[in-house]
Amino acid sequence: MQAQILRLQLHDEVQPAVTQLQEVERQTQSIHEQEENILKAEGNIKSQESAISESEKTLASLKEAVSKAQEQLEKALPVIAEARALKTKMAKTFAKDYVSYADPTDNIEVNNSQVYVGVLFPYGVDNTYYQLFDKKHDGATGHALGLKRGLKNGEKYSYYFGAAWSKYDVRSYTEWQIRIKDYLDALRNPLKVSSN
Repeated sequence: MQAQILRLQLHDEVQPAVTQLQEVERQTQSIHEQEENILKAEGNIKSQESAISESEKTLASLKEAVSKAQEQLEKALPVIAEARALKTKMAKTFAKDYVSYADPTDNIEVNNSQVYVGVLFPYGVDNTYYQLFDKKHDGATGHALGLKRGLKNGEKYSYYFGAAWSKYDVRSYTEWQIRIKDYLDALRNPLKVSSN
């Protein structure tokens, strides 16, 4: 009986230690599971970070490609402000800020008149010139062109187009040139009115 009492006393003294040990083991197991979950999560995060990094590289590459394409488009597609078929025997002027010509109309013998045409570039143009056709087309030999390069997509650019008839208010090509220069001057130096 003494042995049984001693066993009961030991059991009563050891049992809290055993219970505490079991709790420590359970907590240790829980910590190991949490560590495994953390490692898995870190692996997922690294995988996602790698995917994000690749996406960022792709996006940067696409942005660069779009930027280059826009630059090439701006260089390749200048503004062509006037493209009119010109005939052989006609007066033409290609100045730094305008193009003009006198068109003898379709049948000069019958009509006995001229149509004057002009395109004005008061805000600048890179080049004005005469572009010949490969072969004549209905008596026309080429186009009078005004080229403006480097405009950005959506950027505004203004030019002015006008025409007159020799049987009405502009009697000669010389007068047409004077009117063009006067109009350009008026655009660049508008009348200013002030009131007191």
